[in-house]
Amino acid sequence: MSQSAPENVPDQADVASQTRHPSARRAESVAGVIALVLALWSPAFGRDTWTVTVLGPDGDPRIVAVNEAIEYWNDQLAALHVTLRLGPTTRADSTVSDDVLRRISEVALAAGRRIEPPAALAHGTGDINIALSGTDLISVGYPPASGRKGFVILRRGDVPPLSLPNVARNVVAHELGHVLGLPHNSDPAWLMCGRPASCRPAEFQSSVKRFFPLTDEEKRAITRRFRSTREDVVMGATDSCQPPLSSRRSTRAAPNRRTPGSFRIVSCAPGISRTVTRPVPGFASGGQARRRIPG
Repeated sequence: MSQSAPENVPDQADVASQTRHPSARRAESVAGVIALVLALWSPAFGRDTWTVTVLGPDGDPRIVAVNEAIEYWNDQLAALHVTLRLGPTTRADSTVSDDVLRRISEVALAAGRRIEPPAALAHGTGDINIALSGTDLISVGYPPASGRKGFVILRRGDVPPLSLPNVARNVVAHELGHVLGLPHNSDPAWLMCGRPASCRPAEFQSSVKRFFPLTDEEKRAITRRFRSTREDVVMGATDSCQPPLSSRRSTRAAPNRRTPGSFRIVSCAPGISRTVTRPVPGFASGGQARRRIPG
């Protein structure tokens, strides 16, 4: 995953708008429209809470892992100043046959094949529907798309690897990462490591409770994708500007006169990207112009 190369630019209020080429502004507008269309397809469009429904028997230990993973993700979202929260969680007795779940899992490994989940997953009661399978399939997670809700399929939990200590909670968190739009990376030290890399669920095993971390790039992807709770958070950065900004109309975060509906950040911590955004309801801006603040 690539990052923008650092650029030294003067600390002027409208420098981002002044230096952008017209083609970049057109690309930003197109990206914003695409982001809006994709967002409108999502059943949870504009919502800051995505409910979770677990399809499986009461007392299944994987339900505990689901709740722990949701708590983990809500902590991450809060730390990134993102408005989205997952939960509350409910359980439903309705189930999907293991044969159907296995077919979906197998399709997930075949690039280009269309996923057609059953109604219990695609249109269930939760914004995210999690099926607890009773077979040894490969766990998968899919984001909401085209009127379909986000869903997760978990392999059986009474045998390895999910029965190993610390594995189940991280597998659920990993699959929820896919629901939030994150792809795999190739480093087993991180939560989202997965195929085609060699890392497998058993590598989450630990004698102590711990969640594997997100990479900085994955954190940036989350802040770009979802709406921020504060105007002082620079989209594309893992930390907020310092000192904290109390108002979007403060001297540090002011309306960008050249781009109605967007804001410019004029003073941030060293190394944090200067970003101009045009918000899309419910989700972060689809297009951004970035400059690196000296220091």
